[in-house]
Amino acid sequence: MTGRRLPLTWARQLRNSKCNAYTLLDAAALSTCTQLELDRDEPDFTAVSFYKIFGMPDIGALIIRKGSAHMLRKRRYFGGGTVEMVIVLDSTWHAKKSEDALHDELEEGTLPFHSIIALGHAMDVHRRLFTSMTMISAHTNWLGKYTYDFMTSMRHSNNAPVFKIYKDDDAIYGDAETQGATVAFNILRSDGSLVPFTEVEAAADKENIYVRSGGLCNPGGIATYLEWKQRNLRRAYDAGHRCNKPTALVQGRPTGVVRVSLGAMSLKKDVDAFMGFVKDKFVDRAVEREKQGEAKGSLEKDAETVASLSDKPGVDLGGESGTGVSKAKRGRNGKDSLARSWLQDRKGWDVSTWRWSTEDVGFDLNGRTIQEMSSFLQSWLFFGLLRSVLDVPITRTDFIRHDFNNRQFITTTALPKYLGDWKTRYDEHGEEEQATIVDTIHEYLAEATTVNNMLTYLLFYGNDVEDSDVLKQTLFVNMLLTDALQGTSTRLLQKRDNNPTPQQDTFLRHHMIASGWCISTVEYMQDNLPLQEQAYAFSLGSVRALQDHSKCKKDVATGCMLGRVGEKFEPLHVEDNCCCEMISPPIEEVASMLMEGLIPLITIVRAEDDSSCLQLLVDGIELLPREPHEVYPYFAVSHVWSDGLGNPQGNSLPRCQLLRIESMAKSIGENALVYTVSKAYDTAAHKHGTVAFWFDTLCIPVQPKYQHLRDFSIQKMQEIYLAAGGVLVLDPDLQRLSSTARNVEVLSRVMTSGWRSRLWTFQEGMLAHELLIPGKVSCFTLNGEEDLSLGPGTIAYGIIEQLLMSTLWWKYSYLIWNIATKFDIVRDPLSATRVLLKAVAHRRTTRPGDEAICIATFLGLDPTTLLHATIQHRMPILIKLLRTIPAHILFTWGRRLENLGFRWAPTTFLSPFGLHDADQVSLPLSYAPDRDDPKTRVPMPTPILRPSGLSVFFPALQVRASSIATQAIPEVFSIHTSNADGGTTTWLVEARDTGSGIPWSAVIPPNISFAILLSRPTSGGVSIITQIVGDEADAHGSIPVRWRGMVSVNNVEECLEDASMERGEECCLEGEYVPFRWWIVD
Repeated sequence: MTGRRLPLTWARQLRNSKCNAYTLLDAAALSTCTQLELDRDEPDFTAVSFYKIFGMPDIGALIIRKGSAHMLRKRRYFGGGTVEMVIVLDSTWHAKKSEDALHDELEEGTLPFHSIIALGHAMDVHRRLFTSMTMISAHTNWLGKYTYDFMTSMRHSNNAPVFKIYKDDDAIYGDAETQGATVAFNILRSDGSLVPFTEVEAAADKENIYVRSGGLCNPGGIATYLEWKQRNLRRAYDAGHRCNKPTALVQGRPTGVVRVSLGAMSLKKDVDAFMGFVKDKFVDRAVEREKQGEAKGSLEKDAETVASLSDKPGVDLGGESGTGVSKAKRGRNGKDSLARSWLQDRKGWDVSTWRWSTEDVGFDLNGRTIQEMSSFLQSWLFFGLLRSVLDVPITRTDFIRHDFNNRQFITTTALPKYLGDWKTRYDEHGEEEQATIVDTIHEYLAEATTVNNMLTYLLFYGNDVEDSDVLKQTLFVNMLLTDALQGTSTRLLQKRDNNPTPQQDTFLRHHMIASGWCISTVEYMQDNLPLQEQAYAFSLGSVRALQDHSKCKKDVATGCMLGRVGEKFEPLHVEDNCCCEMISPPIEEVASMLMEGLIPLITIVRAEDDSSCLQLLVDGIELLPREPHEVYPYFAVSHVWSDGLGNPQGNSLPRCQLLRIESMAKSIGENALVYTVSKAYDTAAHKHGTVAFWFDTLCIPVQPKYQHLRDFSIQKMQEIYLAAGGVLVLDPDLQRLSSTARNVEVLSRVMTSGWRSRLWTFQEGMLAHELLIPGKVSCFTLNGEEDLSLGPGTIAYGIIEQLLMSTLWWKYSYLIWNIATKFDIVRDPLSATRVLLKAVAHRRTTRPGDEAICIATFLGLDPTTLLHATIQHRMPILIKLLRTIPAHILFTWGRRLENLGFRWAPTTFLSPFGLHDADQVSLPLSYAPDRDDPKTRVPMPTPILRPSGLSVFFPALQVRASSIATQAIPEVFSIHTSNADGGTTTWLVEARDTGSGIPWSAVIPPNISFAILLSRPTSGGVSIITQIVGDEADAHGSIPVRWRGMVSVNNVEECLEDASMERGEECCLEGEYVPFRWWIVD
């Protein structure tokens, strides 16, 4: 009745007790949302209702334990289908059907053949829709707890509960072992009296909400939970109460309940709709909360809300009843402009003190509380910023909603309309006024971003701030707004590409990890994606969040522990309970083709005499020299082994997995390149209505005797993916995409998929001529901005969705796939290597030795020497193999090699080290050789690898040992340099933690000369600090230096005054600005 789940072990315990008792498990409800496993506890009889699982066909089944089947043979009657012969002349006689077939003995006439046949289709459709019972169980378990929590939190205006919920004390919603996704309840009025269940169901029916009410065919449960005695039930019966025609209340007491049951198709919005119905129909809101609406332009304090709103002093929204701003003239250039005053309208808060830097300086709240700060930030950086940037009155109620407990939340539901109206007004202005608007907006958003970033930094790295939850919530919503305003200004008003910076956010980070997301995925998102994209991805969810990532938290550096596979790993079936056979291609044919220098291709076909029998046909193709744009009629499969499609033991996969790949191959649309090429070649696969493919699990022999063929396949890896007509991406999250999924969802799921996090899949995706992304029933391709309708000024998808897509496409183009990169490997290897360094910094591999091999194959380098080298020697070999080395390599995080001449090089390029996008290392492409003629520029020379180190061309700040005191240099210091015009420049230098393992005291020990190689000639930026090891240039004109670490350098004239600048002035060194020249770094 209540969804309580009793221990299945009872069946085994009863059978072992020798008490001659048999158990019947009524699994009609249980089997709808739980994987039914009977082999351990073995109930004697299990009843299943298929219509409750699938909707149709409307049949059920009785599952019988073989050891208990004899109980059903003692029938004293028979039906027409249970006998082999009947005689009714003179005397009656019949012969039962064979005792070997129990189902024949139990047959009661003609079986429902059509329904039984339909059952198989129902199972297939159910699997495609909901993937697995494990997924359904997790979904309904969460939904049940959400419903229960929602119900228990709902109150009447006098704080009386709305629901009386019936459950056992030891049954816990959210615990699948003790409680299912069913809630039994009655509704209470504010005075504690009961609403008849018949009234609730009748009202729900009118709203097309279907619940069940009454005795629920469970008289024992009703009597127990409603505390009825036998005599009372008899009296109710005498008074006319019947199960099929109930009297809802007898002497004020209920005779039944209302029940909500949740299943695979139930959604959160269904629960929200039902709760909204209850609130509208049955919640008493006659008593208003105290002080409601007291202060005009202020908001009620509630520390428990998301982005909680409070009535502490802040910027007044103005206008009548808080619905707008003052009617004063708001010209952009006028002194009376209300918008212009926003930067100064801080109600006594000194924002400059918020620039927290060190524990010594700390954090100044201006003598106020966190709650007051949060209130101010909501008023100033949300409503105030919104009003000032849009320069229109803001209707407060458009951005505030109330939950069922009348708590207030900031919402951005109305924001797209405001942004659309903003663009319309902007387009009506002339060019000069538009330029003024853009400048003003830039000033506002720069201030908002500075404050948001400073507070985020504090919450991440500063002292723990007590009661900071409301501040974290406020920052989250403020940064979302700033993101949207900045994107709209850049993309839609100025029609420029929008590439917002990644953002850290403690509020979203906490909720993602608490919801089951792997911490490595969260770290990647916060290091690479703007906040809007992170929040959108979180709202989509991930199947990987259902896995146990507790071990991943213990060692963040190694990434997701679930992505690792060992030698004993076995392929997974599509369903947990599947045990279909393993199917392998004829491995001798595969080996034979590899020995001939051919690439084996697989085609899945059905046997002519048995359509249910799968066959793997093997064909070979020679990858001849061709033009870069020419491809062959096959697709290559890209997948993560730990998702279940790897097999270190043999070249085989479960039949169910091959069936799914067969379906994916057939779902490739006619517009896909590989389909067109396959048709043009008139391949055997095309004649079978499919496309041939290359799959490492099936096409690279794993037997030890074929090691040489494995090495050959690895050497050919780049060619295999370059020549393929497409690359099919397999990932559990991508396979959830419906046929109607929008492009923004496709992009987001690719960007946050487990497939994206692995090293080998980088080259497989980036080398693709076309990425094929199979969803549930269809295959998606995203080949350019044309596919996304991202032309300038396009608002086909709505403003927010377009902003999301433009940003995601930007990230997708250099982290996942860019058609230009595959061509750059040959025509511009420096650019291709630079792309590689950025992309692999967010990826990992199970076997460390694979890193150098994978990078080499991606860049088209011969990996033979790497394959035969030990792991510790592979990185220096790889660096020697590189055709050209980008200077960005000096800016990578992590420990350095110990080999002479390579001590500047990292031991790994992979996460969590590598080239971090957050560092925003942007090196100049050209320079002016003559400082007196800055307009004449020449291309930057590329680095040169020499025996003694990497020769690079940089400007620098040089400090001689003679100008350094004997004491150690602090982590923040400054350097004075003389200018040609007789003036001086001060540079602020701050240490950076790059994971190199070198403590700051060892980076710049006392009494040494050092040079800081600047990434930006005039402003500094992220730079390399080196120890000068020789005053004389070498034979190539390079000054020898030793790589020591990275620092942040800023020209003081371009900095905001803060605590760091004060610390820098405490240690000021005299130095020299060195224009562009050669340095050789070891």
